[in-house]
Amino acid sequence: MCYIKKAKNNNIVNRKGFTLIELIIAMGLLVLVVFIAYSFLTTSGNLFNKNSDKADAQSQARLIYQGMKTQLSTATEVEISSDLIVSPGESSALYYSDGKAFQKQVKDSPFVPAFGNLELDSLEVQFIPQSAKLLKMIIIANGDTILETEIYSPNIVSYILTPEDLVTGNAIIITP
Repeated sequence: MCYIKKAKNNNIVNRKGFTLIELIIAMGLLVLVVFIAYSFLTTSGNLFNKNSDKADAQSQARLIYQGMKTQLSTATEVEISSDLIVSPGESSALYYSDGKAFQKQVKDSPFVPAFGNLELDSLEVQFIPQSAKLLKMIIIANGDTILETEIYSPNIVSYILTPEDLVTGNAIIITP
């Protein structure tokens, strides 16, 4: 703070206050502090949303894995396809990854969410036969591989691939 002394008719008057330079510096510092706080809060919010999306994807992947493991443990026949040209039979169920959710269809009924209602920005479930009784399942959500596992099915008699040269598919028909 600067004190200004001014002589007027031989009387000394004290005037207290801030100079223009001091006010400009204080405002500049205030703007800098507000900008840093805003940047920190924006970054924290973005990080929270990203982690929340990843937790949702992991949760959905866990539900799909547990559900498919249960379904495949009793399966006798599994048909894997790369598209929906196949349809489930009387006692079969079709599971399909539509890009946002994992869907299930029984007979001629409409598709319904298979394991949980959570829709993700992007979801891909791939099925790859490994051996006569082993099926590899890869779940990719929001561009990241969330789960890659093999499921053993002791009751499977055969895998059917549609088309026959198929290596991986996103639709699967399970017949108990």
